[in-house]
This record gives sequence, C-alpha cells and structure tokens, in this order.
Amino acid sequence: MAAERVNERYIVLEMLLELGEGVPSHIILDDTLYKYAYLEKRQRAFITRLFTGTIENRLFLDFVIGQFSHVKIKKIKTVVKEALRMAVYQLFFMDRVPESAAVNESVKLVRKYGLNGLVPFANGILRNIVRNKDKIQYPDRKSEHDEYMSVMYSMPLWLVRHFNKEYGNSGDGIIEALSCGRPLYIRVNTGKIRPEELIDKFLAQGIEAKASPLRSDMLKIEGVDSLVFMPEFEEGLFTVQDVSSSLAVFFSGVKEGDKVIDLCAAPGGKTCDLAAIAGNSGRVLSFDISEEKVRLIEENVSRLGLENVDIAVNDATIFKEELMESADLVFCDLPCSGLGIMARKPDIKYNSSEEKIRELSLLQKKILDNAVKYVKSGGTLLFSTCTMTKAENEENFRYISEKKGFSTYGFDNLLTDEFTREEKKEASGGYLRLIPGAHDTDGFFISRFKKYE
Repeated sequence: MAAERVNERYIVLEMLLELGEGVPSHIILDDTLYKYAYLEKRQRAFITRLFTGTIENRLFLDFVIGQFSHVKIKKIKTVVKEALRMAVYQLFFMDRVPESAAVNESVKLVRKYGLNGLVPFANGILRNIVRNKDKIQYPDRKSEHDEYMSVMYSMPLWLVRHFNKEYGNSGDGIIEALSCGRPLYIRVNTGKIRPEELIDKFLAQGIEAKASPLRSDMLKIEGVDSLVFMPEFEEGLFTVQDVSSSLAVFFSGVKEGDKVIDLCAAPGGKTCDLAAIAGNSGRVLSFDISEEKVRLIEENVSRLGLENVDIAVNDATIFKEELMESADLVFCDLPCSGLGIMARKPDIKYNSSEEKIRELSLLQKKILDNAVKYVKSGGTLLFSTCTMTKAENEENFRYISEKKGFSTYGFDNLLTDEFTREEKKEASGGYLRLIPGAHDTDGFFISRFKKYE
C-alpha cells in the first residue's frame, strides 16, 4: 500500500473504536505504529497526535459537542461520537488543519461506515461549532473551580476533587501536568555502551538525546515517535523506561552480588536495571502473574544480554515457602491505579474509580504481607507505585512501618541537587513522592525499609 493512499483519520477512528473495546491506548498506538511503519514520519506523527489528543481531551470535546447537540453524548452512536470528537479536537487544538478539512473528512468517515442517515446530524453539529467557537460558555474558574478544571483539563470531577483534597494548593498544578504529554526516556545499557556514545549514535540519525539530571544513564529522547525499530534497540543498547521507575531501582540501594526478588516485574525494565547493577555475582528472581507478562520480561532480558535473571510465573499474593528470608532486596513495584502516568496513558483517568483504588489497596497489602517474609535479616524491602493516592502509598508505608522487625530506611543521600530540601527531608524518613510538574518524571511513590539484623 502506497503511503499517500492511506487515510490517517480512518486509521485513528479505528483505533478509537478499539479503545472502546477495552484495549489500552498505549498498546493500540504501539501496534498501529508498527503496522504502519512504512508511512512517512509526518503521517505517523499526525496519527499519534490525533489519537492521543482525542483521548486526552475527551471531556472537553464532549462538553463542546454537548453545547450543539440535541442528543446527549451517551446516546450518540459510537462511530459518530468518535468522528465528532476527532473533528472537534482538530478544530480546537490543531491549528495547521483547515477547519473545512476537519469537518469534511470527519463527515466522510460517518458516510464510510454506512451511516448516511446520520451525516446531516454530524455535519450540522460541526458546522455550528465552527460558526460559534468563540461563543461557547465554559464553567467559571473561580465560582465553579472544580467543574472548570474538569472540563478544561478533561479530568473526571472526582479526580479533580481527589487531587485538591490530598495535595491542597498543588492540586491544580498536578492536574495541569497530568494533562500534558510526557517525553520519551530510555535507560542506557552501560554494560554495552556509554551514554555519550549512544547520544552520538542518535544525533547521527537526527534524534536528540539528553542526559537526565536525576540519573546520568537516563536519556530524554526527542525527534522520533518510536524507538523499537532501531538497530540500537535490537542490539540491546538501551531499554525504554521512565526516569521515575529507574529512580526506584537506584534508591533501592541494590549492589553488586545481591540476590534480588522482583515480585511484580513485567514488562521487565526494572528487572533488567536491577540485574545490571547486581552483576554476574548477583541474581534476580523475576516474577509476574501470567505467561504473557513473563514473555515480556524474557524478551527484555534476552535483548539486553543479561544472564543473571531467573524468570517464572508467580502470583505475588500466594506465599512461596522456598523464598522465605532468602533475598538481600525484595523489590515490589505494586499493581496500582496508575494515576501518576495518566499523561502517558490518558485512558487511565476514564477507567479509574474510588472503589477500584480501595480494591487495589487491599491487593497491595496481600502482596506486601508476603514480600516482608522474603527479606533476609539485614536486607531491604522497596515498594513503589506509579500512582498518587494515600490509600495506595502513604497508608501502605505505615502498614509496613508497623510490621515487626522492619524500620524505615532513608535514602536522602542518593538524591541529587535537583531535589528540594523538603524532598530530601521526606526521603530521609524512608519515602519520596515524585510529583508531576515538579521534576520531569511521572507521578511516583518510592519507599524503603530495612529488616533488623
């Protein structure tokens, strides 16, 4: 298929419909970019932006559509609804797209799906929006603050109130940061190449790479939509990983020769990081709950050429007697609500709920009840999450603090000068919250404990 014959908007519509079937957005995007790897860079960029932007701004888009539709959003046929959302996103956020193209091409999509009877409905809404864009009445930021933040940043109202309740004056800044896209980061496999050498390789291909001030082997990447097709990736010179998760490994204090248990390891980025530091004299036991997740770990371990990792299917909520007091470090990146990575996976915010958070908190405690038993005398337990709720973070921190034989284990000495005095004080007490907008990281929680000798 010739690149110029591809209808990018049709591709995006199909992606959005797949999202509605419950497939995570990042999986859909990765699979689509792989399928259409032959397209020009600008075409892939258009697909990526229209897809992610339509998801990220869904509540805003629905608010606008709702101003001009006599049919409630929930009652609009799914294909028409997604085509309308795509069009409105282009009208409000993609200045280089002519209004006529945004409207006409989206209306064509409705017709392409055989919904000719709904073409006038879609066309009428979109043309009315074009004529009255500047007259839309949004919630007032002062008198309707929560509603304003919900609409303008497409954040469910309950989440707006959650962040304002748990983070006070910082709540708005967190919401704004979580509504912006996140940059792409990689961790250099320093066993094969130095960061400076990999930066040069990228620059030769027109890709910008810059070392993170938070960890020197982490590189921020710009100028590329996907790295998995690069020979350097296949050669195992790097792995895709955010700074926040790499800091969890660094703050664990893992050292050469350690025996490590990684209980919730997929897709394996942190397992590989732990194994690289532990070295050939160390060993990492890497577990996750299904064969599918284990395959992801195996692929990453194999690609990076690591030989000190044992991988197996294991349900972390079920105690394994043979692991009792066997590990120098037990690493638990717990399953969580993922609110800290909404900027990277925007569909999370529409699928979360307070009930799910409570359920996850109970699941986490079951895992931690086993994790503490696997730590040998004098060993370390680290648990982390990529979320920002007290139920999943601070409450679990207190839960472990009350366990017999464990004490908090400060790590402020490992923080660079990029961290504030308050953050270093927090880390000295055994945990650290990485807040979106404060550093160039996802939202993350990291805590560390020591088992008495």
